[in-house]
Amino acid sequence: AYYGTTNNFWHNSVFNDYTSSPVGMYLYAGSGWDVRNNIFALGGNSGYAFYASAASCLTSCDNNVYFTGSSSNYVYIGQGYNNMAALTGNPNGMNSNIFNSAPAFLSMSSPVDLHISSAVSSPRGDGSVGVATDIDGDQRCAFAPTIGCDESAITPSAAARTNTTVSSGVRANSPRAAASRNRFSVGCSVFWSCS
Repeated sequence: AYYGTTNNFWHNSVFNDYTSSPVGMYLYAGSGWDVRNNIFALGGNSGYAFYASAASCLTSCDNNVYFTGSSSNYVYIGQGYNNMAALTGNPNGMNSNIFNSAPAFLSMSSPVDLHISSAVSSPRGDGSVGVATDIDGDQRCAFAPTIGCDESAITPSAAARTNTTVSSGVRANSPRAAASRNRFSVGCSVFWSCS
């Protein structure tokens, strides 16, 4: 995007497998960009997951997944950051809640499917952005939505269904458990929220 002003870029999933200097998102100049709850993933090995020509382009940038595989370039916001540790809290206190993990997309090869696997817990985003539904029209968890365009839904296993009662609209990644009888096996962690 070039010279954009006061734009909200919330709950998007971006995957770029171009092999020559790919970029997940590119912002050049402009101001007022609010970039939260996104997944920026690269399949190539040399680009930046996110590129903003200057920190002044952004009003907020947090709760994003940046994944570059084996690239030494990570994120560029007015300067290059080559890993998550260097980026955390920069610039100007942004990027305090970021993630560097391969997204749980259903497929990053042809045909690409950027829906989130329900078998894997996905990072939680910032519920204050107010995006109520995902790309499929599914309800988002209001206080801990899944990062990216797809709200992950969990279907309890047959063993869990035997011992629990779960209402429809169960969403993965929420910090509160909702089950009528807690007879889970030892070592089982369940994070559900009922909508």
